[in-house]
Amino acid sequence: MSYFKGKDIVVTFDSGVQAASTNVTVSMSADNVDVSNADSNSFQEVISGLKSMTVSVDGLATDANTASILSNLGSIASLSIALSSYATISCQAHCNSIEVSGEFEGATTYSAEFTSTGDITNS
Repeated sequence: MSYFKGKDIVVTFDSGVQAASTNVTVSMSADNVDVSNADSNSFQEVISGLKSMTVSVDGLATDANTASILSNLGSIASLSIALSSYATISCQAHCNSIEVSGEFEGATTYSAEFTSTGDITNS
């Protein structure tokens, strides 16, 4: 089994790499639909429902990426997450939120969150 480092995860939104990322979180979920009935013998039965994905990216804001990051808010575009050479997850996604912050003596950072819309593919 081979492992890969977090720095090898590359997030691309609208053909632009979310540069200088320091933390990436990919959360995928599938809702359950309860189909229990009188024939379920008092046990719950479920089938798979809606599937979704949320991606959070944190990183260092640079001159090159700050304008690009801020212009993404509210837009829907292609989102791609390359998990090293293991896999690439792709979908259309909505940019839900963006935050840029900085301390007086610290580096300026950004965080952005994306939510999938439509099919999610894994290649």
